[in-house]
Amino acid sequence: MLCGASSLSADSANVNLSTAQVSAGDSHTLALKKNGTVWSWGFNQYGQLGDGTTLDNGSPIQVNGISDVIEVSAGEQHSVAVKRDGTVWTWGNNNNGQLGDGTTVFKTVPTVVPGLSDIIEVEAGSYYTLALKQDGTVWAWGNNANGQLGDGTTIQRSVPTRVNGLTNVKAISAGGSHSIVVKQDGSVWTWGNNTNGQLGNGTTTISLVPVQISGLSNMKTVSAGGSFSLALSQNGEVFSWGHNPSGQLGINSTAQQVSPNLVTGLENITVISAGKSHSIAIMDNGTVWVWGDNYSGRLGDGTMTRRLVATKLNSVTSVEAISAGGSHTVVVKKDGTLRSWGLNYYGQLGIGVVGFRSTEYEQVNGLSEIKALSAGESHTLAVHQDGTVSGWGGNSYGKLGDGTTFTQIYPTAVKNLNSVASVYAGINHSMAIKEDGTLWAWGRNTNGQLGDGTTTQRGTAIQVNGLIDVVAVSAGANHSIALKNDGTVWTWGDNTNGQLGNGTSTARSIPAQVGGLTNVTAVAANGNYSIVLKDDGTVWSWGQNQSGQLGNGTTTDSSTPVQVSGLTNATSISAGLTHVLALMLDGTIRSWGQNLYGQLGDGAGGVRNTPVQASNITNVKSIFAGSYYSVAIKHDGTVWTWGINTKGQLGDGSLILKRTPNQVYEIPHILSLAVGGEHTVFVKNDGTVWGWGSNQYDQLGNGSRYKLNPMSVVLNNAIVYVYDAAGRIDYVQFDGVKYKYVYDDNGNLKTIQRVV
Repeated sequence: MLCGASSLSADSANVNLSTAQVSAGDSHTLALKKNGTVWSWGFNQYGQLGDGTTLDNGSPIQVNGISDVIEVSAGEQHSVAVKRDGTVWTWGNNNNGQLGDGTTVFKTVPTVVPGLSDIIEVEAGSYYTLALKQDGTVWAWGNNANGQLGDGTTIQRSVPTRVNGLTNVKAISAGGSHSIVVKQDGSVWTWGNNTNGQLGNGTTTISLVPVQISGLSNMKTVSAGGSFSLALSQNGEVFSWGHNPSGQLGINSTAQQVSPNLVTGLENITVISAGKSHSIAIMDNGTVWVWGDNYSGRLGDGTMTRRLVATKLNSVTSVEAISAGGSHTVVVKKDGTLRSWGLNYYGQLGIGVVGFRSTEYEQVNGLSEIKALSAGESHTLAVHQDGTVSGWGGNSYGKLGDGTTFTQIYPTAVKNLNSVASVYAGINHSMAIKEDGTLWAWGRNTNGQLGDGTTTQRGTAIQVNGLIDVVAVSAGANHSIALKNDGTVWTWGDNTNGQLGNGTSTARSIPAQVGGLTNVTAVAANGNYSIVLKDDGTVWSWGQNQSGQLGNGTTTDSSTPVQVSGLTNATSISAGLTHVLALMLDGTIRSWGQNLYGQLGDGAGGVRNTPVQASNITNVKSIFAGSYYSVAIKHDGTVWTWGINTKGQLGDGSLILKRTPNQVYEIPHILSLAVGGEHTVFVKNDGTVWGWGSNQYDQLGNGSRYKLNPMSVVLNNAIVYVYDAAGRIDYVQFDGVKYKYVYDDNGNLKTIQRVV
């Protein structure tokens, strides 16, 4: 079922399992444990994980405030649960009223759907929801643009409405924008979008009310995919119809089908699940069969080759429940453990990583002889010894400078740029200082942040107007700042919060000098504010100040430079999204601004509008501020991190935030290090580049965006099991300690060794 629940109904799930049911949404996953608690992981922009936040999570976390649950379903961006008392609870995105609470306000924790009782099954579609009552009637709410609510209209509903004319229903399924049910007599009824024949009634005409599919009888259950459908008969046969460009119908062709066709090569099937464009089935012997789209490895066969016919998956056995999501797959084995594979951008596989590397740093492919680098929000730039530049990762607005807007998994050359001394990767634009002191820029230019006198986006480097003798640059969200060798500071771009420091809020598309600032030795910017260091060790700041990031004892914006309170003898600065670090002459660190995730390192939370000292760290050589985390290198070569860690930003092998500095590595022979929004990269003195943290946009440059083979998911934050290609346990990590499983030549477990 799309974004949907496993095709097992709540009453047929084995409640003796540690995991009773799993549901894969578009980019998040839900699991129901036998004790009635619900666990979630993956994408969380709208609170669909139900933990009270909007932070993505790569490991299972318990959904807040809900228990005694008998079934769950994960939609495109919302989640649904049925409790044993027959009430329905929803959370997540609600822009179409899909939560059924009479509003369109998203919820980050479960909220009861008013007026619904005696519910035995729920299904979350893309932006709508279905519910089956004990009396056999079906109720629907949410998006109705294609009539998927089945009430005879296309009017969006934010409260449950009864589907017209349906009684004696025993199973339901919600797809992208079409719905399917099975009645007690085994007949199948469909309604909603039919552009690709997904209603199976021989036409491509939408239907606002349920219509029966002719020729289908004795059906057990159904599953609605993105724009296609599956049905399972009582005798274990599978039928399919609808959209088929990736072979998701399993009929050895890619031709669209407007009527049901038998999926050949399958028998004794007990469970089916339709994803956005791929299909899965379980045979009665516990084997898994897959077909359809295989982009991102969602079929789990170790390739990305689509399958036009049902193919046995040899890497996983003894499976009892399955769920095919948008681009990933999750299964429950008979022992109650979970396995998952496919796309992992947001941590929807639940394996403790989010398309990133958190347990160790990894080498960037194909890079050597690098002399400098910079990490942006979602992309990375590196300067070669010959003065050319390579970039990789996200490429919105052309910020990689390769003339395209395509994400690059591996390093690609920045066009028309040579003799470069240093680079700066911002959020959506990039800059480079040439050896002759000229400044070049590319990427987003909505506010004139490229400094070329226009607001035209640039996919390749262009020279910034009128600036020479530039020695350092930095960039905020949509503004830029440069330091000249005479100690003057120049700014341009967005000025909504006074981040240009010129006493106005007017944007500029060409550089202008910041008045009253001289003898500046370093500049930094992030978000909507700017900060500089003077040669007397004082620090000055201006722009947005809602989190106290200006450090002057207030939270009031300033359009002119103000001095950071109580700081002298500072030697370097670094700006996070809303927090700032300053390295002091004595090797200690001062920090101020937002501290929600412990990024200030003082062991507390909240906001600090004046500097505080980071705890337990001295003898520091270099400092780096990411979006919500911090990194420091000590003179002994050890690396220390603190702050948010939901995507492995701290590189300590966990996803647990740290409020004080913790040592993670001793990196020998390090040449330079750069911290981006959620990832860190560094150059060793042999010129190779390494990194850790989020790889959501391939900003680590190692091509490791996907998991092509099944990986384990454990519903316990303290324990992580990782399996090898043979399906055996490779290692177990418990409370930060790794234990390696060693096998003999016959595959028998010989010993378990603690990895030091």
